[in-house]
Amino acid sequence: GILASKIATELRLRKIAGADETTANIGEINARLRELNDCFTKQLKEARDIQMDVVPKSLPFDERFDMCAAYEPLEDVGGDWYFARQLPSGRLSVQIADVTGHGLSAAFIACMTKLALMAADKENPAELLTEMNKLMSTCIPAGKFVTMFSYLYDPETGKLGYARAGHPPALLLKRKEGLVKQLTGEGFAVGFFEDSEYKMETEQLDIGDVLMVYTDVLPESQNMSGQTYDYERMSNVLLRSAEDASSAEILRSILEDFDEFRDGRILKDDLTSIVIKRKG
Repeated sequence: GILASKIATELRLRKIAGADETTANIGEINARLRELNDCFTKQLKEARDIQMDVVPKSLPFDERFDMCAAYEPLEDVGGDWYFARQLPSGRLSVQIADVTGHGLSAAFIACMTKLALMAADKENPAELLTEMNKLMSTCIPAGKFVTMFSYLYDPETGKLGYARAGHPPALLLKRKEGLVKQLTGEGFAVGFFEDSEYKMETEQLDIGDVLMVYTDVLPESQNMSGQTYDYERMSNVLLRSAEDASSAEILRSILEDFDEFRDGRILKDDLTSIVIKRKG
């Protein structure tokens, strides 16, 4: 009986020691996980800071047009980006892009695309997309591509030249005619085919006309009933906008209507949009 009692006591002590060792190991694992999480959070913040340099901190100012933009990545970093600059000639060069997917991989390709934009250095939207495609198609990962819409706007004459690379069509509100045009154009997404070429189309913006470009989350998102927020609904919001509404007010009305339509359904992609209105 004494021997059995000693054996039982020894086994209990070993079990307690093993439990203490297991607890210590769990503590070490948790500490390591916290360390890795802190490191990842720091790197993610650095990645976001880098990506925020891809989008302009401010937009060009000109008394002849009114311009605003919205940029809402789904995660801390995303694959959407836009760029706007006023050239020495006074013309406005604008690009909006959407990389397939979202998150870190899309953000990395977005940065590559922005570098390709700078390297291409073309004013003509079609020539710009053609040159960017040549630069990107050899280095973009398989299965990835970038949709883009690029335009060149002359605020003096109201002339608009644009080219499209697999991107959703822009919407042009023609105020006097009381209609909204879809600006389509032809062209595959950047990086899809190495030899893709693009054609520049033209339009005219009269005083009061509004041009809106955006990424595909707007026309493709659904509400709780499975209905899609389509071009017709977006166009109707544009048509209802007041004649003296600013670009910011018009864009806000679109986004508010979009939120109301979704009725709480979460977004599945990044959201980016740019609105410009001709003032004079």
